[in-house]
Amino acid sequence: IVEGRRNVFLTGRAGTGKTTLLRKLIFDSLEKAVVLAPTGLAAVNVGGQTIHSFFNFPPRLLDAGDARKIRNQRVVKAIETMVIDEVSMVRADMMQAIDNSLRLNRGNRQPFGGVRMILSGDLHQLPPVVEGEVEHILQESYGGAWFFRAPGFQAGQFRLAALKRIFRQEDADFIRILNSLRNGRLNPDDVALLGTRVSARSPAEASQTHVVLTPNNAASWRINQLRLAELPGPARNYT
Repeated sequence: IVEGRRNVFLTGRAGTGKTTLLRKLIFDSLEKAVVLAPTGLAAVNVGGQTIHSFFNFPPRLLDAGDARKIRNQRVVKAIETMVIDEVSMVRADMMQAIDNSLRLNRGNRQPFGGVRMILSGDLHQLPPVVEGEVEHILQESYGGAWFFRAPGFQAGQFRLAALKRIFRQEDADFIRILNSLRNGRLNPDDVALLGTRVSARSPAEASQTHVVLTPNNAASWRINQLRLAELPGPARNYT
């Protein structure tokens, strides 16, 4: 990855160290590199900026007309490597717009304007967000919403690099169950083991000992307010 000039698609299961490896490459090995991600949170996580902000893309379905001149031409022409983390969230129209924009701004007809691309992500974790009204357009234009449907990606001849070892967990049974869930192939023993972990406590009760994940802000706000109300002593304001 460091010495080669091939485009790379870096993938692996959760906890295999994709983002950690990217950080190491970015800070130690890759010079003249730009680091991007599809969302603000993912961009902060990898130490970069969002794709929309870098290319000044509008927040809608992108087409050929959205490849425009970028203000800082010197930066764009100096780029040697572009890193995109959480690439599974990047739709085909955005991937194609990145290819078109780099070709235009660098005056280079090679895929991605000759910039070496390192894409990182796991297709089993985060799919692209597709609104109902644009789904059929992406299907007709690219054959689907995934980034690898874009002609620019296909022309880039990406080399696959897959990380295998999971570092985030060490429990072999837990890792096996996570992989089974990831692939949608839980066996009866795994289902039974998960069943032994189910709690009848309410989310507010569970929050006393566990981190509670909720599907919306309203639910998390209610739980947090309940827990805050249980704290002893008077409330104080600090400037």
